[in-house]
Amino acid sequence: SKYVVIASDLISAYRNLLLKGFISEKQIQKLENSKQYKSAFTVAVALDCPAEELGFGEELILLFKNNIERSLHEDSNPDHSKLSIVSPSVRDKSVCPKGKGMVSIYMAADIDKYDYWKTELDSNGKRHRGKPYKEFKNSIARKIIERIDREVNSAFSKHILFFEVATPFTYYRYTYNFQGTIMGPRPGKENMQNKIASYFTEVENVLVGGQWAELGGGIPTTSRAALNSALIILKKENKRYFKHLSNYVDGKISLTKLEKLL
Repeated sequence: SKYVVIASDLISAYRNLLLKGFISEKQIQKLENSKQYKSAFTVAVALDCPAEELGFGEELILLFKNNIERSLHEDSNPDHSKLSIVSPSVRDKSVCPKGKGMVSIYMAADIDKYDYWKTELDSNGKRHRGKPYKEFKNSIARKIIERIDREVNSAFSKHILFFEVATPFTYYRYTYNFQGTIMGPRPGKENMQNKIASYFTEVENVLVGGQWAELGGGIPTTSRAALNSALIILKKENKRYFKHLSNYVDGKISLTKLEKLL
């Protein structure tokens, strides 16, 4: 194709999707050394009752410790790291059977913590998720559940049917995002000065979309990046369409008028 828009993890794309030499090693290393969002440790809990009966509503609960260093809020420790707690079943009853509930618990986590979460190296030098890994991740999950018992609702664990755990290695396996990061490069002075985020690559007509095009990550940033990469192409290929779509994005014309113009 004439244009390619990369929506994946940019480091993986440069290392594995493009031929070696297309992107300079200096540029790849700059990305690898940039400040990234952490990965996550997530516990999805199935309840034998509606989550509302245990005091969970539509709001997001942020559980954190006072009077500790800021870095400790995100150091992968279930005893004092920040926990984000939300119940998907409160807003959407279709996610579980009638009379049941669901709660998701999120904790920021690094992929190299706890000796890489007790994974083991196989003969090919790859991380293997064996019995020590599975036992350890469940022990972390139980500590998180015990903390919610202590600090949110003492009856929480009594109503658990089962739970599923995702570690940084889970996020990496499903997304291949560098080190299991959940949103790519973080906003900040260092990343801005090093010009980590860009829609353009060293290869002509290979553009960046998704959460690696801009600092910040998240759905709004990703959606904006997808639109902007399309506009960059339209500006070259069809200036009339580019003008109309730009006017719509800027709020100068309605969607109805845009459809008529196109």
